[in-house]
Amino acid sequence: MWRIFFIFIKIILKKLIFFSCFFIQFVDNLIKPFVLGRKNWLFAGSEDGARSSCLLFSLIECAKIHNINPEDYLRCIFEQAADTDGWTEDDWKQLLPWNIKITSFEPQGVWTASQGAQN
Repeated sequence: MWRIFFIFIKIILKKLIFFSCFFIQFVDNLIKPFVLGRKNWLFAGSEDGARSSCLLFSLIECAKIHNINPEDYLRCIFEQAADTDGWTEDDWKQLLPWNIKITSFEPQGVWTASQGAQN
């Protein structure tokens, strides 16, 4: 009886070790952006810089959670919030990932080096 019990425990432990390897890899992939961000946060320069990068990383991760492409989400935020004079709290709420309408990117022309130098 005890022999069967020990064999059963041995099989269970082998399975747990096997699945724990996948779990560790999964968790490692989840925290990798934060580990890279932590190194960048050391060089924020000031408390305001750290808050700005925190806000930006929060927006990116929030977009990922809601299955929105972060680049499209940030582009739409920057396009819609270019002129925020007179905005109310409801206007700001429209920029949240679950409220915003993601528009397709429409190029406004060709950017050349000479245009950048003139401005």
